[in-house]
Amino acid sequence: MRLSTPFTSAGVLRRATTDDGSAFASRRFAKQRADFILREYAKQQDDAPLEGFSMGSSEPEELAVFEASEPTAVEAIAIEPGIPADESERLVREAEQRGREQALAEMSEAIGQAVAALDAAAQALAVKDAELERQLIVPLAQASVQIAAQIARQTLSTPEGLERYLDTVLKALTDAERQNERQDVVVRLNPEDLEVLERGANRPQHLRLQADPAVSRGGVIVGGEGSVIDDRLENRIREVREAALAAAAELLRESRE
Repeated sequence: MRLSTPFTSAGVLRRATTDDGSAFASRRFAKQRADFILREYAKQQDDAPLEGFSMGSSEPEELAVFEASEPTAVEAIAIEPGIPADESERLVREAEQRGREQALAEMSEAIGQAVAALDAAAQALAVKDAELERQLIVPLAQASVQIAAQIARQTLSTPEGLERYLDTVLKALTDAERQNERQDVVVRLNPEDLEVLERGANRPQHLRLQADPAVSRGGVIVGGEGSVIDDRLENRIREVREAALAAAAELLRESRE
């Protein structure tokens, strides 16, 4: 059995082959043409002069054109990078701390100078006061003793004062005599003082009282069993004066240390 195929003429086959080759050639030519056009366009762009710029223009016009063409935003752009925010805050804190420390140091120095000045003034005043005390201690002590002696004499010059004083002395002697169980105690008094006691109601009966002009007013001399107690007024004043001068000398010694 023989297969039958559709009939195709030779002219049709040749036209189909020719059309495929023509299409390929057309595409190749179009590509080459496009490449050429692109190269020429790029070349023209490279050779084209800058817009608004003329080689023959004057210098002020060139600067004016350049300044007019420069973007405004460029002026706000920093050339160098700034300090980071955290670093800036740290530097500010350190500067504030250094300022506070410096102010505190200056204030401490000023206070120290003021304290030193006050201390020096106080020392000078203390030295002056000490010198004044040294000059006045002994005279004051002597004056105190003299005033006390005058007061004592004035007190003993009256019967009432003398009686009070002798009562005190005799009471002390009586107590001592009772404690020692002495019976031979003799008390010598100034005759005027003895008269005052004899007029009084408190004349001691267990003591022998004798008038002695050698004893000053307000004084007594007590004797018994080989012992004598001289309690005359001048002796008491002398003892007070010696005690006052000793105290003054001690104060002077302490002020010099």
